[in-house]
Amino acid sequence: MTVQLEDLFFWSNEEWVFISDKDSDKLFGFYELKEYELFKPEKYGLNVKMASTDCRKGFVIELCVKENKLFLKNLWVNCKDDVYPEINGIKAKYIDYFDKKEYHNYAGFYVYKNILERLYFSGKIIIGQEPEKGYIGYTVAFYKYNKIFKLVFENGVLQSFCDVYRKPKEK
Repeated sequence: MTVQLEDLFFWSNEEWVFISDKDSDKLFGFYELKEYELFKPEKYGLNVKMASTDCRKGFVIELCVKENKLFLKNLWVNCKDDVYPEINGIKAKYIDYFDKKEYHNYAGFYVYKNILERLYFSGKIIIGQEPEKGYIGYTVAFYKYNKIFKLVFENGVLQSFCDVYRKPKEK
């Protein structure tokens, strides 16, 4: 199985990886397709399709916290019907394979940049930094993170956060 493209999360002036928004002790299964509570593409009129083996869900999101409020900042997506409606006044732009100016060159995707769509999610979000690639057997790859935080939101406003895990420093 191919490792899936990671969704991004900006918080406290740092880039993190969005791991999960499930209220569970199980963060995610490496073989499972992530389903989100906080972002539903169909809410925006998007009929997503698998982009490639490294993006089976058909989209990549970038979330951010500004002034303790949760926002959808950027969205990379592929749609079955080639319909890409405006989101928060922003039109989707196709990313060409040769476009070197893109922040993340997810070639073949359509990108909505700087949407800054306010999300009114209530629940916890798990984010990580310092990924290490792990393997099960010889072919199944996944990422594990050496630094993990849990953020708790109520109606899209950050209520609290805590350090869930840090890999101990080696001596």
